[in-house]
Amino acid sequence: MLFKQSSRNHLTSSNKVWQERENLIYQSLFGKMPDQIFHPIKAEDFATGGKLLVASHAGVLEIPPSAERNHWTYVTSGMSNPFDNTKGEISGYGFEFLVRAPAQSNWLIPVFFNLMGYVLETGYHLDLGYRMPLMLDNSKSEIKHLLFWPPEDLPPMFQLQSGQFKLLEVFGITEAENDYANLYSSEPIYQKLKTLPSFPVAEMTRSCLVENFLLEEAWTEREDVLYPSLFSNMTKEICVLESPEGQDDPLYWKCAGVFEIPPTSERNYWTYITSGMSNPFDNRPEEYSGYGFEFHMRVPEKSSEVMRILMNLMRYVLQTGNIFDAGHRVPLNSGSDTPLQALLFTDPYGLPHTLQLKSGKIQLLEVIGITKEEYEYAKNNSSEQLYQNLKKLPNFPMEYIARNGYIDNKNGQSM
Repeated sequence: MLFKQSSRNHLTSSNKVWQERENLIYQSLFGKMPDQIFHPIKAEDFATGGKLLVASHAGVLEIPPSAERNHWTYVTSGMSNPFDNTKGEISGYGFEFLVRAPAQSNWLIPVFFNLMGYVLETGYHLDLGYRMPLMLDNSKSEIKHLLFWPPEDLPPMFQLQSGQFKLLEVFGITEAENDYANLYSSEPIYQKLKTLPSFPVAEMTRSCLVENFLLEEAWTEREDVLYPSLFSNMTKEICVLESPEGQDDPLYWKCAGVFEIPPTSERNYWTYITSGMSNPFDNRPEEYSGYGFEFHMRVPEKSSEVMRILMNLMRYVLQTGNIFDAGHRVPLNSGSDTPLQALLFTDPYGLPHTLQLKSGKIQLLEVIGITKEEYEYAKNNSSEQLYQNLKKLPNFPMEYIARNGYIDNKNGQSM
């Protein structure tokens, strides 16, 4: 047992601050106060500030539901105690913690003790929008972090003889919600919490409010912002990747495909570009988003063969987890009767090599079809040497699926 109950009388009868806070302010907010207050038992039960917590006599009040209030209320008492009994504008740390819970919960009391111990040890002043880890094992729930916000339905500040203090309502949030707040701010998460039917009662076992948010953000940012900035006539239509036969459609199959972008007056070729390899499927921002790249091809005319090549590349990546980089080569193994029997991956000519999403960077990989002789030339020399030769082709970087080879493998010279 990490805590015990003791009578409040020895605190409120001998200390005007305790008496004013609990018997006047709290009672006006929450109704009749309980006779008992919870205190920690042993300092070593708490990782941070245990000794200071025990010495402070700070505790947690558990207030049952009433005729007007169908939830349990947990509120701390002690964070607003004045330092050295001195009077100032702010009393003590200037806040107390509050949780409104749907049911009685012994689990919440150690959460409060950890919070109070942390503040007493570090002197850290928490405020609106602040977040911190839960600091308690909660393996049965998705809730892993805490968000602090002053309650909107209660007064913003309270006056003690020793100074002012406010209440900070504590809400549990998931790992994904905390990541979302890191990218944007705590405000959107708080607004989402307000949409819950139970609000302001805190549901500590609820599901995530922003499931796959980063995936959705990446999809929107990539296709509505980044791609249109590169291709002025970006289409909204996408050829969606189909999952392998006999398999259910997991999320990463449903959120991947190929865009087919027609020529313009400035661009006399068809553009094919994938969307989905850079999806952050773990919903976490990283240096590189998802697999970290998207495939890109340019051809003189509309081509189902190019669509098939890019679809197969995406399937390969999603099924194997193998990734590509500039300079890589791969045989096609397609049984095609075209001279091009392998693929070369390069940085895109005339386009940014990397793009930035909120979820991480994307590397654009130009996919160039090469002949068997060119493939062998690159193996014997380097992909870079082959690429420099291919740049001498007419209309480069346009890709001709049916072109003849540029390298004569018999003598390793350009034809």
